[in-house]
Amino acid sequence: MRKIRLNKEIFGARESRDYLDEEFSELKVKKYTVEEFFDLYNELFYEIEKQGQLSHSTIVAKSTEYVGT
Repeated sequence: MRKIRLNKEIFGARESRDYLDEEFSELKVKKYTVEEFFDLYNELFYEIEKQGQLSHSTIVAKSTEYVGT
């Protein structure tokens, strides 16, 4: 049996910033052109199911139920 030695390093708050990515690029707002916006809109719109739990009519009904008339 071969033993493997593992070393654990502990970093303080300042040191950890050197090694960690603190930015969340997913949360950055991107400025879209009008064409890009409608391309994304059309892509989303056409991916919604016609019938079923995730259909447009179900989404509208559940939203209306939640918000009210």
